[in-house]
Parts: sequence; C-alpha cells; structure tokens
Amino acid sequence: MGDRAPVHAEHPAQPVNDVAVCLQHLVTAGIQIRCMLPKPEQLKKTAYHELYHSLEDVLTVPEKKMLANYLLADAVGYMSKDSELVLPSEQNFAKIIQMLTSDKLSSRGGKDLLLDLMGNDSDPETRAKEMNLIQNSDPEAMKKIVEGVISSEAEKWAEYKAGAEKLEMYFVGKCMKAAAGSGNPKVFIEIIKSL
Repeated sequence: MGDRAPVHAEHPAQPVNDVAVCLQHLVTAGIQIRCMLPKPEQLKKTAYHELYHSLEDVLTVPEKKMLANYLLADAVGYMSKDSELVLPSEQNFAKIIQMLTSDKLSSRGGKDLLLDLMGNDSDPETRAKEMNLIQNSDPEAMKKIVEGVISSEAEKWAEYKAGAEKLEMYFVGKCMKAAAGSGNPKVFIEIIKSL
C-alpha cells in the first residue's frame, strides 16, 4: 500500500479502546487515512474538516453532505475492519461523490466502489465500469425490463394497480434483479408509476 508515516498516540498514557476507530495521517498528495490507534471523536471531525475544505471548490453543497456520510460512516467502517485500507486520492474521492449525485452510481454501487478504491486507488469511472456498477438510466431499455417483470408478475401487478402501493418497491426490486443491479431505481419508479 505504499510507505506510511509512523502513528503516534495523542495521549499515550491513556488505555486503548478496542472498539474505537482512528482517523490519522492526511497526506497532501492524496488524502490517506489509516486506521491503527483509537483517537478521540474530535480528531475525526478535524480530519473531516480538512478533507471537506480541501474539496470545497470541487464539490457542491449536496455533494459535501454526501462526502461527510461516505467519509465518516462508510470509510471509517471499512478501515475499522481492515487497517491496510486508505482513502482514494482526493480527486478520485470527489469523482465517486459526483458519480453518486449524478445517478451514475447507486448508493450500494458507491459503497462497493469506495471499498474497492480504498484497496487499490484507480480511476473511479473506469473501475465502476469494470465492476458493472454504472447505473442504466436509458428509459427505453428500462421500460422493457419493467414490462417483462409485469408480465411475469401479473397477479401482483393487478394488486398494485388496484391500490396496493406497498408493492411499488417490490416491483423496483424485481426490476433491479432483472437488470442485474445496474438499473437506476429512480427511473424504475417513474416508469412503474406511469404504467
């Protein structure tokens, strides 16, 4: 994973909490956070603020909120399980967030891509294509998928059309399965509602 700076506990006399997760070592060439020693919650906030401000001119406000979620929930969670993982470069992390907000990636796809790039930083768009994570948003192709699901689930479709709105997500799930996870759920919902 490359050379890493040594880790120093902020308060070495204090006992180490087994459950705590540390955010450590932001590198200017490409932010790398390593999880080795627990740190107080305040350090997570400091590390987040440094990343947030470094991407301030690149990301929009909604993207910054998403960055906070992916950094403080997903990335920290992954690093708590595998200390060899590091964040992708600043540019690649920003690209993942932009792919999420432009609906090129689903939330699940974004998490899978982030984990993959934390192990081997590379171009997110290329890697997402290789992993078949890019969402299909072509309305015509997706309409065919919805129609296929409806024809195989005629009884449930009749219930849905009769007012069983809770079945909407059932059909979205069936469509996602038929699209091998590459369909855009928002587009599936629009198509289902329009039929």
